[in-house]
Amino acid sequence: MADAGPLIALGRVGRLHFLRDVFGRVLVPDAAVRECLHDRTRHDAQAILEAINKGLLTTTRVQKSVGYQELAVRFGDGETAAIILARSLGVRVLLDDGPARAAARELGVEVIGTGGVLIRAKRLGRLAAVKPLLLELQRNGYHLSPAVVREILARCGEAK
Repeated sequence: MADAGPLIALGRVGRLHFLRDVFGRVLVPDAAVRECLHDRTRHDAQAILEAINKGLLTTTRVQKSVGYQELAVRFGDGETAAIILARSLGVRVLLDDGPARAAARELGVEVIGTGGVLIRAKRLGRLAAVKPLLLELQRNGYHLSPAVVREILARCGEAK
């Protein structure tokens, strides 16, 4: 289950295929897809649309069930739908937003972020080094705090 943020990040650097490598099938709530594709002229939107068309990402509709409105007050539709659906299916959710990650964990949902995807891609031999890709993400406007970058590099054995 994925929210828009990590999809946009990986789409910007042409690495959406890592999601299939790491997770196999990736579900994306229709609300998150709408967030990703609101400006289809953007490179990341084109990459995400192509990934959907190729079957790398599977869109799904989320019913606004119990708990949905409580989360929707705090988070966007994409994050809310991703958390609710991940909880109902018993799967992990791909989220980068700190407060949304905390809320998902409070609901018992396992969370992974873009950095975690990169670490796993490296461990699977799909990525030689994480640091260059982190720098590329930052150059392409994806915010990663220095603390998060240090943690990612440490976890994949690239800390210096």
